[in-house]
Amino acid sequence: MGQDVSGMDRQTLIALVSQRAASASLTLNVKGTSTTVPISQIARVDAQATAEAAVSGAGSPMAHLRGIVRKREVTVRYTIDEEARAALVSQLSSTLHDHAVEPTVAWDEDGGGFTASPGRSGDGIDPDDLDSALDAAVRKLSDHTAPLSIRRTEPTVSAEEASEVARSATALLDAELSVTVDAAAHTATRAQKASWIDFPIKEDRIVPMVSQDRVKAWVSSLTAEAERSPVNAINDVDSSGTVLQLARPGKAGRRAGNIEEVTAALAQGLGQGRSLGQEISWNEVPHSTENRVVPSGPERFAYQAKEGEKWIDVNLTDSTLTAYEGQKVVYGPILINHGGVGHETVTGTYKIYLRHRAQDMGCTPEWPYCERGVPWVSYWHKSYALHGAPWVKEFGIGTDESSHGCINIPVADAQAIWQWSEIGTTVVTHY
Repeated sequence: MGQDVSGMDRQTLIALVSQRAASASLTLNVKGTSTTVPISQIARVDAQATAEAAVSGAGSPMAHLRGIVRKREVTVRYTIDEEARAALVSQLSSTLHDHAVEPTVAWDEDGGGFTASPGRSGDGIDPDDLDSALDAAVRKLSDHTAPLSIRRTEPTVSAEEASEVARSATALLDAELSVTVDAAAHTATRAQKASWIDFPIKEDRIVPMVSQDRVKAWVSSLTAEAERSPVNAINDVDSSGTVLQLARPGKAGRRAGNIEEVTAALAQGLGQGRSLGQEISWNEVPHSTENRVVPSGPERFAYQAKEGEKWIDVNLTDSTLTAYEGQKVVYGPILINHGGVGHETVTGTYKIYLRHRAQDMGCTPEWPYCERGVPWVSYWHKSYALHGAPWVKEFGIGTDESSHGCINIPVADAQAIWQWSEIGTTVVTHY
C-alpha cells in the first residue's frame, strides 16, 4: 500500500486494511468501454488475517505494509465470491456486439411447462484477465485499472442439459402446495409455482432454485386480508380525567405467526417435487386504552332518557351497542356490526315495534340474501332490526360494515338484549 504504519498496533492495522479494502475499486476496459466496480463486490479481504500475517512476518512493530504489495513477504488474504465473479463476467461479456449466449429455461403458459432455448457461441471477456486484474487491485488495496481481452467462447451449458433441466423442473410443478387460512384452503396454481423458480447458472450448470421471497409474497397475500390491527378501548372521561364509563371495548388484533416456516416448507416441497399443505397460525396483538374527554352532564348521552327508562344506544362510529336505564349502563358496551357501503344503517331515534325469538331473514325474491332461523330479532324501523348473527366470526371496527343495514350482535349478547328490552324500547342510532 506504500503507507507508513510504524507504531500501529494490531487493531489499527486491521482498521487500515478494512478501510482500504472498502474504498478500493477496479476499472475494467473492454473495447474502449470502462466499467468500475468496488473490489468488495467480488473479493472478500480478511483484514484480521492480513494484519496478523503482517505482524508475524515483520516482527513487532512493522515499519511498512509494503511487504503485502511490493515484496510479497506478506500477501493480502482474500477470497473470491464466485457468484459475483461469474455475474461480472456475464455483465461485461453482454456488452459485446456478438457475445456468447447461454441457454435459458422459461415458463410456457400455453404448454403448461418449462421450455429450453438454446444458447450460441460468441465473444466473451477472458476470465483469466479479470482474475489477474483483481489480484493486482487487491494486492495494492487501491484503485486499479486494467484492460480485458476478448476471446471466442462457447456456452458453458449444452442445449441438451438445458432441455433436461426444463423437463425436470416441469415435473416439480406436479407437487400440490396448499395453505389453509381460517379453514379455507388455497392451492397454488401451476403458473404461480412456475413463477417461483429461477434458473441461474452455477459452476457451469443450470440449477433450478425456488425463490423464497416470491413464495413468501404469495403466502403473505393470503393472510393480508385476515390480519387485523388492534382497536383500542376508549374510556369516556371528564375534564379532570375521571373515568365516567367504558365507551368502547378494546379489540385485539392478530398477525400471522408462522409465515417464515410456511414459506420454507413450501419452497422445500416445490424444490423436491413433493406435495404438502400448511396452515397459518395466528398471534394476538394486544390493544391499549385511550381516554376521550366528554361533558360530565347528561348532554354526553345521545338520548335524554327519563329516570329508569330503557333505551339502546347504537354508536355507528365506535361500532358499539350499550343498553341503559336512564343514564345507568345495564348492559355493554358490546361490539357490533352494522350496514356496509350501499346498505348503510339509518340514523335517528326509533322504538322497537316487532320482536321474534327467531325468523328467516331475506329468503324472498326481493332480497339478495337468505339467512334461516336468525335469533333474537327486534325491529325498530321498517326492516332494520337488532338480531343475533351466528354466521359472523368477528365484530367491531375492522369488520363492522358487513350487514345489509341491520345491527348484527353476538348471539349471547343478542339474547340478553332481547330478554331485557320490550316493545316500545327506544333505539338511538348515530355516528
